[in-house]
Amino acid sequence: MPKSRLTPAQKLADLLHSLKCRHNHTDACSWGYITDRWTLKEGQKKYDEPMLEYFEMAERILATFDYGQAIKFLSAEHGPKVVDNAIRQLG
Repeated sequence: MPKSRLTPAQKLADLLHSLKCRHNHTDACSWGYITDRWTLKEGQKKYDEPMLEYFEMAERILATFDYGQAIKFLSAEHGPKVVDNAIRQLG
């Protein structure tokens, strides 16, 4: 799915993963190998791991804060430059 069509929860999940995942992406995290991670297959009701973990985290955050507030919170936690760079890298 094109980045422009992602929901706020999907965008936030991508950002949370880029900021929080500390796994070795060659053998411990499949995030980078799933090219169309936000498209559910026919009959699939929820995302596979690791997308589900970050998507649910994003939904919990967005149940209380809007996307802009979530970005401010992450900027306070990780530093604005780190969050800005991560957003830029995600496209």
